[in-house]
Amino acid sequence: MELRIRPDDLRAAAVALSAAARRLELATLDFEHVAVANAVDLGMRTFGVTTRGITATSHAVGAVAIDVRRLAQALAALAEHYPAVDDAAIPPR
Repeated sequence: MELRIRPDDLRAAAVALSAAARRLELATLDFEHVAVANAVDLGMRTFGVTTRGITATSHAVGAVAIDVRRLAQALAALAEHYPAVDDAAIPPR
C-alpha cells in the first residue's frame, strides 16, 4: 500500500489548522469587545439579553477553535507516527 499523503503534508495541514484556531480565538476576543460596547450603547434594559447572546456566541466559536486545534494536534501526531506503522510509506520530501 502506498501512502498518498506524505507526513510533511500532514504537518503542513496541522500548522495551517493551528493558525486558523488562533485566528478564531482572536476574532472571538474582538467580537466580544465590540459587542459589549454596542450592548452598553443599547441601554441597560437590553444589556442582559445582549450579553447572554454574546456569551453564547463566544462559547460556540471557542468550542470550534478547540476542535480545530485538536484536529491540528491529531494531524501532527499522525504525521509523526504513520510512517512507522506503514512500512511502505513514502519518505519525507
